[in-house]
Amino acid sequence: MTDQSTPIFILADDLTGAADAANYFRTPERRVRIGFDSAMPWDFRLTHETVQVFDAETRHLSPEDSFGKVLHACTHITQASPGALVYKKVDSTLRGNIGAEIEAAVRGLNRNIAVLAPAFPAGGRTVIGGVLYVHGVPVNETAFANDPHHPILSANVAEHVRTKVAWPTVQLDLSTIRQGADAVEHFLADQGDGPVLIVADTEVDEDLAVLAEVFSRDTTYLPCGSAGLARQLAKVWTQSGGACDAAVGSRPPRAQRQLYVIGSANQLAREQVQELQNKRVVRTLELSATKVVDDVTAPDEIAAAIAQIAADDADITVLTLSPERVSTVDRTRLVDALAQVAKAWVHRLGADFRRSEQPHLAVFATGGDTALACCKAVGYTEIWPEGELLPGIPWSFVGGQDEKLTLVSKAGGFGDAQTLCSVVHRLCHEA
Repeated sequence: MTDQSTPIFILADDLTGAADAANYFRTPERRVRIGFDSAMPWDFRLTHETVQVFDAETRHLSPEDSFGKVLHACTHITQASPGALVYKKVDSTLRGNIGAEIEAAVRGLNRNIAVLAPAFPAGGRTVIGGVLYVHGVPVNETAFANDPHHPILSANVAEHVRTKVAWPTVQLDLSTIRQGADAVEHFLADQGDGPVLIVADTEVDEDLAVLAEVFSRDTTYLPCGSAGLARQLAKVWTQSGGACDAAVGSRPPRAQRQLYVIGSANQLAREQVQELQNKRVVRTLELSATKVVDDVTAPDEIAAAIAQIAADDADITVLTLSPERVSTVDRTRLVDALAQVAKAWVHRLGADFRRSEQPHLAVFATGGDTALACCKAVGYTEIWPEGELLPGIPWSFVGGQDEKLTLVSKAGGFGDAQTLCSVVHRLCHEA
């Protein structure tokens, strides 16, 4: 069983995932800190009152490199805090090196059984009969099938993960889960010594709550899932009941100036920008993707965008990339270019920002790598999650205690066409 003094560690593969899972663990008794230093993934000087989240930034690495990073982080936990509670955060649409990272975590933590429940009912993600659906459509029939980095070719969770993990994969069906925590415990106990990967059907939050209850009783299992399972785990691991839900729907201080950095190539992200442009007066700056990845044209393209940012007096600015496709190996260059321009925006407004009695700058980023690049470019090393602006869209303070820049992050394919409009609405405190 868990108690209030047990340390909690969360591993994520990108910043968006780290932030949206971490938010649920923030309670009046516990704060949350996100770190992204691979050499020192955890600060063991911190007490159990700080939930530690490590953003390994492995979403776009090779399976081998992802395995190594996660194994390193988990081995540190085993050595310094062997009784800790650990959650492996994964993408709700199965992007990333999920199998390799789960295997690394199990080995590093000396566990035998991992339970994978990627469903996120609040975001329309469900798993039924071992198949992942997005708003009722198999994930491989949605836009995620065309993801430029991790195209989802199969909606069968076990089939998708099995290509990377050599262990047996067993299905935990919905009927067993709905018999309650005792039935699930018996099912898991029957799996032997492992290692084995359990893929759990979950359709509604109540199904995830049953799994969370099991994980609170027996901490030898490794729970793996999206923000959906994180929310339920936070309730039992922090023994806060529903208190951790207080962060859902919370609002940061009203942002007088807002920058939207759209680093995702997902079509839905472009539709969200278009809808925002239709509904609001915004200033849009578009970097040419092909020029940014060219050594000859990149400096001038970035310099021109920075010059425009320097003259920008709009309350809402959108920074995006042109729609033409470039090689996925150039992803880092694209994101870094956006981050350089974002840095110029933050620094230009920095003097007024520091003089203000209340924080009034907000940076919104689609894609965890985009959000992280912006933080690094500006020189921020601490991210302190504060709540959710909307379900699945976390907001945080970055920059330490004196300069509380608001950071809002979202996965590129998350939400609907109105999502950015809703974000602006909340950041402006319009009702």
